Amino acid sequence: MSEEVAKCRLKELRNKLGVTQEEFANSIGISKTAISNIENGKNLMSIEVALAVAEKYPMSLDWFYKRTDNESSGNLDDFLSVFKVGQRSVFIEGKNASYESTFLTVQLSSVTRDYLLKLNEIEKINKEKDLPKDAYNAWRESVKMEYQKALKENKLGEMVEFVLIENDENFGNKVAYVEARCQAGDYAAKAALDELNFGKI
Repeated sequence: MSEEVAKCRLKELRNKLGVTQEEFANSIGISKTAISNIENGKNLMSIEVALAVAEKYPMSLDWFYKRTDNESSGNLDDFLSVFKVGQRSVFIEGKNASYESTFLTVQLSSVTRDYLLKLNEIEKINKEKDLPKDAYNAWRESVKMEYQKALKENKLGEMVEFVLIENDENFGNKVAYVEARCQAGDYAAKAALDELNFGKI
C-alpha cells in the first residue's frame, strides 16, 4: 500500500477559523511544529490528533480529505483517511451504504477508537518493557475479545464499521475484518468485504 501522506485541508480549516498555527495547536493540545509538519506533508496525522480535531471542529471527512463526489469507492486506494497508530498505518473507509453501492458507510465509533488506542498502548508498553511473548499475546487477545463483544452489543443498524489494519502480524487484522463483516446486513456489503479481504476469511 502507498506510504504517501494523505492530503487534507488542515491549513484550509485553520484559515477558515481565522487562527494561527500556534492558536490551533493550543486548542487541540499539540505543538505548533506538529501542525506545521502535517500541513506541509512531512508527517501523517496521528489518530489522537485526528480525533481531537474532529471532536473540536465538526466537519465532513469527505471535505477534510478533499474527496469529490465523482471518486470511486470500490478499492483500497479510495480510503478516506490515513492515521498513524504507533508505527502502523490504519486506513478507514467512509461512504454511504446502499444496495446500489459496492461499498459501505463507515464511522469511527467510540468502540473502534477505544480498540485502536488500547492496541497502541499495548505496543508502547511492550516496546518500553519488552514484555514476555506469552503475556504480550494474551493481553492483545483479551483486548480483541473485548472489541468483539462491544461490537456485538453496539448495533449500528444499516451502518458497517470497517477497519483495515496494515500490519496483521501484531494487530491481527482478521478480527477487525470478521467483526466488520458480521455487521454487514446485505449480500452486496458482504461480497464487498470478501473482495477486500483478498480471500483471507
